[in-house]
Amino acid sequence: MRKMLLTSTAFPTAQITEAFLDLLEQAPTELTAAIITTAAVELREQARPSVKAKHALETMGFRKVDFIDIEFEDANRLAEYDVICLSGGNPFHLLHHLRLSGSDKLIEGLSKKESYL
Repeated sequence: MRKMLLTSTAFPTAQITEAFLDLLEQAPTELTAAIITTAAVELREQARPSVKAKHALETMGFRKVDFIDIEFEDANRLAEYDVICLSGGNPFHLLHHLRLSGSDKLIEGLSKKESYL
């Protein structure tokens, strides 16, 4: 069974953070995470939701946390990460670029592999 955690503001409480950590099959120190920032309206790597999510994942101890903007970067890079987070912003802009870049299919395929959430 694939695992997914949906929240509206990443990890706002200790309970949500704990629920997320419970989904992981490995310690965060052994994992990498990508934050898809494409939906952000402002400069993507400075968007508050993205920055907060990165800080939260780093605080949890993730080995590496990177921003990826699938509008301008190769979506295939997502396959390099153990955890993929979608950051807040314009959902229509995000969906358009998920489809255009093929990220939607890539994420679907990754979700079917044993080692991905």
